[in-house]
Amino acid sequence: MKNTIKKLVFIITIVFLSVSLAGCSTKTPSSQEAIDKYTEALKNIKSETYNSDVTVKDILRNKENTYKFNINGTIVDNPLAMNLNIKIDETALSLYMKNSNSLYVKQNSLSWRKYKSSSETLERFDSANKISRDKENIDFLKNNANDFKVEEQGDKYVLTYSGSDTKYKDFLISSFIGFGEMSEFKRYDLKNITIKQTIKKSSFEPVELNITSELTYKYDSSVKSYIEIKTTTSNINLTKVVQPEDLKVTNNL
Repeated sequence: MKNTIKKLVFIITIVFLSVSLAGCSTKTPSSQEAIDKYTEALKNIKSETYNSDVTVKDILRNKENTYKFNINGTIVDNPLAMNLNIKIDETALSLYMKNSNSLYVKQNSLSWRKYKSSSETLERFDSANKISRDKENIDFLKNNANDFKVEEQGDKYVLTYSGSDTKYKDFLISSFIGFGEMSEFKRYDLKNITIKQTIKKSSFEPVELNITSELTYKYDSSVKSYIEIKTTTSNINLTKVVQPEDLKVTNNL
């Protein structure tokens, strides 16, 4: 009986150690491995819900001005469809597009207006297409993966870059979702930037992007701009664009 119990204890111990060692054998991927898998995950995103908060603080002649923007909603890529809300200071805009033929826009409490979608209109509003904006950065991230470090945080990985390499200014500009190309920042030099991209361990899909940066005006270094961006992503490939409840589509709208 003692021998049987000893054997059982031995077997249970071996099984326990095997499971424990298997769990310990999982290693944090290199930055190149993590970014390669992250960018592959981006390629497979067809729809998602996102929320992006942007704060811009400008300093000009010792006077400080702060601007805050928010864009949130649902986006579907190829064909493009969206149901988005944009808040810029006291102005609120709602955008709804179910197909590429018609775009509906509502400002503050006014009624919805219908616009025929030209190629120019689609190109303009494609800046609100976070899916396509993320995919535009794939090659950049893959080519600069070694600039990032990887940290494990619970069930997520955090990819972090901190520095002042000027090539990251274009990455910053492309991260302004829904606000056009932000071409005015091309007249600024990047002084420093910190990028933190949080991704799921299980699927390497995006969870949250945090960017903080400081820029100085090319022609006057006393003019500065501090930018913070926080963008969260959820419901990847699990959501669809739904028509707003207060939008009644008729022949005239």
